[in-house]
Amino acid sequence: MIRFGQFLLTFLGLVSGTILFAQQSQHYLKRFSVEEGLAHTTAGRMCEDQYGFIWICTEDGLSRFDGYGFKNYNHKQDDPNSLPANWCGELFRDKDGNLWVITSSNKISMYNPASDNFISYSPGASQYYRNVRHEKEKNKLIYCSEKSVFIFHFDSRQFELIYTDTLLTYLDAQIIDNTLLMLTSKGFHEYDLSKKKLTRIITGLKEIDSPLSTNFYPMLKPDSRGDIYIPSLKGIFRYNHKTRAVEYIKYIDTENGGRVELSSYTGAFFENDDILWIFSASKGAIRVDMTGKKRPVLYSDSPDTPIKYAINSNEVQNFYKDSKGKMIILTYRGININDENLGRFRFYAFNDDEKKSKTTEKYSFFLEDRNQNYYFSTSLDGIRIMENKKGFHDIVWLYDNFIRDMNITKGEYDKNIRILKENLTEIAIRDFLEDKTGNLWICTDFGVVFISKKDGSVGLISESTSPVKLFAEQPGDIIQHQDGSIWVLPFNGKVTKINADLAASQVIEMNPEMQPGIFHTYSGYFDKKNILWLGSTDQIVTYDLSSARAKSYRSNEILGNQAARFWLEPDDNTLLIGGTVRFIKLDRK
Repeated sequence: MIRFGQFLLTFLGLVSGTILFAQQSQHYLKRFSVEEGLAHTTAGRMCEDQYGFIWICTEDGLSRFDGYGFKNYNHKQDDPNSLPANWCGELFRDKDGNLWVITSSNKISMYNPASDNFISYSPGASQYYRNVRHEKEKNKLIYCSEKSVFIFHFDSRQFELIYTDTLLTYLDAQIIDNTLLMLTSKGFHEYDLSKKKLTRIITGLKEIDSPLSTNFYPMLKPDSRGDIYIPSLKGIFRYNHKTRAVEYIKYIDTENGGRVELSSYTGAFFENDDILWIFSASKGAIRVDMTGKKRPVLYSDSPDTPIKYAINSNEVQNFYKDSKGKMIILTYRGININDENLGRFRFYAFNDDEKKSKTTEKYSFFLEDRNQNYYFSTSLDGIRIMENKKGFHDIVWLYDNFIRDMNITKGEYDKNIRILKENLTEIAIRDFLEDKTGNLWICTDFGVVFISKKDGSVGLISESTSPVKLFAEQPGDIIQHQDGSIWVLPFNGKVTKINADLAASQVIEMNPEMQPGIFHTYSGYFDKKNILWLGSTDQIVTYDLSSARAKSYRSNEILGNQAARFWLEPDDNTLLIGGTVRFIKLDRK
């Protein structure tokens, strides 16, 4: 059996002495907002340019980040080469690496690095943008205004008018082969780009053919079967552009959540050709195996949800996949990143406070730069950066790996994480112990945190807990006797013995000449003769468990006037002691 100690070694590395657990967010996520120079607290889409700068859309200008600070670009009334408007909605690069931004105007703008300004192009005075789709492989942009559809050709920098109808509102469009598929206020239309011919597609579904009351969201690209999925507030529509067949999917039967109605499911994302994710702004996300080999699974933050199917909020905003294929889910309570080692999502948030997180943790968009650093934009509190720090681990990582094979719920997980953070954040850690059963003990300045190998539960043992309590204000070291009992050696106080069944504890009183028996212990050791060795601040002390008597070696010629850090028994008659003054070999024949 693999002992968890391997993870402890990975976690501790070469660290010695006192350890401090910092807040998870301080290492994983860095916050940048208006205080650091960002143009506005509401951030949107992001893009990395060919020079490595990160560009960020905001509601009051476009921000460029160089890794240290921001330069902001805004609309200037008397400057035609400034941004056409301050509200920035779309951001992308064309095939030649040029950066383009779309604002709340009738123009699209290309950044000109030579003059540090923008060149703007317009399809017409009244053609304010409603929706765009960047067809990256075709190097084109589909530009939908209220009553017209255009294609912008990046090569020629020209708008091509595809179709105008004052009775239609254009909701979304994409190019499939040589056909422009359009979703409008009167259903599906196909426009043959070669023949310049428009065809209205009658599906027989009133929700699509007359969808004035249906709120649609962006269509997915066709899968290998030719199916296009269209999320809406009334369900999911599956349209096959080859056969023109359409299916209205109102609910999905899931393995763990029963029948789930798809009303308010506002987005969909293909992890690969066989896995489709459907997500909601209020009901979590559903993972659908398109091969039918596995039943759909509901991911949510319900307290009863098994941790392997948990995310940190049901208010899902977006799905992404990084350069290594790792799934990322953004919600209105934080970030979820799939961890293959754990077989589930790990949760991240800059602010763990529930009240504050409602305004600071609303994540919208994701970007991965060329160095695999992650950028996350929020709707109310700027951006977050998760640097590609290889080898960094925190207490949550430790707990996640500890419970990897346990079946606990999201509610139990949240409760245990809260206890760990309350008792291990910015607090000195004196010692770790993995006992013979596999339980984990963490000795701090204020108590001992216990993590059960049986069910992953977390508890605190201190001077005020019952029936298991400590008889020391500050624990110093923690060791286990061969009978299974746990001994907490004090840094300020008396020795505590916790019974092997973990049901009770008792104080170890020293003989009268050792009173008051208050020790400042750095480390302890049970030798083969059933004697406890204590390395206190200025003395070495032994406690014979058979006679229940203690002895101080403070005045001893060899062992006196020093503490000890470690002990080793190479054989039955030799004890090696690492003292703070000298190394000692003790012959015990």
